[in-house]
Parts: sequence; C-alpha cells; structure tokens
Amino acid sequence: MSTTDEMKDLVQTAIQVKIVQAFNDAPEAIDMLVKAALSKEVNEYGSQPEYRDKKFTYLEYLVGDIIRRVAKESVTEAVKKRESEIKLAVQKAISADDLVTALTKAILGAVNEDYRVNINFASEKKEDDY
Repeated sequence: MSTTDEMKDLVQTAIQVKIVQAFNDAPEAIDMLVKAALSKEVNEYGSQPEYRDKKFTYLEYLVGDIIRRVAKESVTEAVKKRESEIKLAVQKAISADDLVTALTKAILGAVNEDYRVNINFASEKKEDDY
C-alpha cells in the first residue's frame, strides 16, 4: 500500500469518526436533517420547482408517486385479465362504416387545416396464372 493510499484511508477514517461523533453529540441533528429533506418543496416531477410550478413537499410527492404507480399496475393487471372481453367489445363497437366515417373526417379535417394531402387510389390487375 502506498503512502498516498494510507493517507487517504487515514483522512477518510478521521472524517467518518467526526461524523459519527457529531451525530452522537447531537442526535436531534438526524431528526432535523430528515424533516428538512422530507419537507423540501418539489414540483410534480420531484424536481426543484420553478415559481409557476405547483409545489409539494418531497414526502407528498413520494406518497403520490407510489400511489400512482400502484394504481397503474392495478389497472394494467385488471385490463390484462379481461383482454379478450375488451377486444370483443371494441370489435362490436366499431364497424366498417365507423372506420370509413372516421377516416373521411380525418382526411377532410386535414384538408380544411391547409395541410398538404396527397391521396392516391391505385389498383393492380391481377394476372391469371394460366
């Protein structure tokens, strides 16, 4: 082990001893650090909020994030269990007429919005195999 490594280890050990000693001398410091961390204001993404952001405490953000994750997992699980029923219901709900109507509305909407729309309908004559 080189002298540099030994010095590094000594300094690191001395710092750790001082930190432990500081916490032992003032146990309320840990409580204060935890309270400060959990009450820090964050935005809806858990980041430092800007002036216009809705503000939450970090604890509120964490709890909300966990609830949203669990809710999403629960909904996903419920939908997967009934996937075949849902597919049948969707298939019953749409018909060829519904699809044509939706496509027509989308095309007309795009044209009315001054988008460049090129529509080509082409057909190919199928050659006989004879």
